[in-house]
Amino acid sequence: MKFKFIIFSITIFVFVSFILSFARTNTNFFNGKYAYTVSLYKKLKTKRVKNKRKFSTKIIQNFYYIYNSSPNKKLKAKSLFLIGRTYYYLATYYQSEVFTDLAIGSFYRLCKEFGRSSLCDDAKYFSAKLFYYYKNLPSLAVEQLNDIFKKYPRGDYYKNARKFFNLIRKKHPAIFRKKARKKIFIPKNYTIIKKIRTFGLKNFSRIVVDLTGKPIFKVKKNSISRTVTIKLFKTVKGKNFKIVPLNQNSIDEKLTVVNKKKYILITFNSWRIKSLNYFMLNNPSRLVIDIEENKAGIFLKPHENISTIIIDAGHGGKDPGARYFGLSEKNVALKIAKYVKYYLVNLLKSKKYNILLTRDSDIFLSLEDRATFANENNADIFVSIHCNASPDHRIYGLETYYLDIDKHNPFIKKVNGEANTILEDLIRNSKLEESIELATFIQNSMVKNLRKRFRHIHNLGIKEAPFYVLFGTRMPSVLVETSFISNRRENKRLRNEYYIRLVSKSIAKGIKAYIKAQKFVR
Repeated sequence: MKFKFIIFSITIFVFVSFILSFARTNTNFFNGKYAYTVSLYKKLKTKRVKNKRKFSTKIIQNFYYIYNSSPNKKLKAKSLFLIGRTYYYLATYYQSEVFTDLAIGSFYRLCKEFGRSSLCDDAKYFSAKLFYYYKNLPSLAVEQLNDIFKKYPRGDYYKNARKFFNLIRKKHPAIFRKKARKKIFIPKNYTIIKKIRTFGLKNFSRIVVDLTGKPIFKVKKNSISRTVTIKLFKTVKGKNFKIVPLNQNSIDEKLTVVNKKKYILITFNSWRIKSLNYFMLNNPSRLVIDIEENKAGIFLKPHENISTIIIDAGHGGKDPGARYFGLSEKNVALKIAKYVKYYLVNLLKSKKYNILLTRDSDIFLSLEDRATFANENNADIFVSIHCNASPDHRIYGLETYYLDIDKHNPFIKKVNGEANTILEDLIRNSKLEESIELATFIQNSMVKNLRKRFRHIHNLGIKEAPFYVLFGTRMPSVLVETSFISNRRENKRLRNEYYIRLVSKSIAKGIKAYIKAQKFVR
């Protein structure tokens, strides 16, 4: 028995010694890789490195590898911070908005995952500088500095933050003024009109009435007086009520708002009203009125003269989208959208193209506002970026959607009468055939380019769906589901910088191929 006990003790001792030695070598490996990458980071700032963009790729990849693989939390935090510092340096060197947002995103992730790290006050300070000098958002810079004062009063950047705070206070005193709010008497069961937003194109006008709740209303078209009247019962104007024109061709001059005894009357005057559509939207409550007018000399822009491309990053702000394994769809979509814009600028190589993002930061935009943004900018192409998700985590792949109604869809079966007419009108104006063609080019480009570098790329094809973000767009419009965030393998890929760039470049190549393939038939 004693002999067996001795053998067992020796075996345990050898096994524990092996584990400890492996852990030490593993730690030494990551420490060595970190020290080597830090030396590359220092070299990046010297004049010896000419192509800083290319040289920084290796630095960022090494730091990401340490961040994802190292068991040491301090080393993870340091790597994440230096990723942000690398992007910060590139943002200041190239004056690039893409690198600015990537730097802010890295600093934000550091403070979120390692809130107790001594590097968080440094990250907040550098984020404040980026917001102030490169994003021209002093209010957000002040937020970052206030976080330092509250959470990290003993941090090494506290004094610098205080000086920077005083500088912003001198130059932008309006930010620090508190506005006095007066209470407004509102009868029970009444809704408040906050504001009315208006915009117009050559043959299309939209009125959006922002409200605090669902009102009782009537909308009528009078062919004799050539007016559209909107009656809102049990409603009152808010204290700061105003009519907000959203573009140069806005219809605010044709609009009048009058207080009557029992209702508020909104009148739109026009000589030639062709069609009238209206519908209510919730969260927040708003009444949308679309008016199509007949005007002489209106013609559609030829595809050979495509100039404005809208890239829409899905979700944002209070709407995170799908969230799996700690990764939010809104952040991935924004990153891809920015890269798509960056690659489109490089691929198209012409100043005539105007490439716009619906959002370039983590802000909330309603689905209706995204379509409005595209229409008011007279866009020629609209591409919405999203990540897919499914309760079944085994499902994976890429797919692209265009706007159409599936008659067998249970949601569509419930829609009838006037609402069905609105849906059909929106789809008629969405350029169905061109949207299918655009979806095909983008889908084929993604599958072809990703299969060259990655395995298990499943082509789910192009599909029709009544996505609301595509409703109301009057140009070829598609929604791209880049990968399944709910699938573990594709979730890991969506964290990979190289994969994100390749997906973005593939979408940009698909858009370019679509533009080249167009032949305008008058």
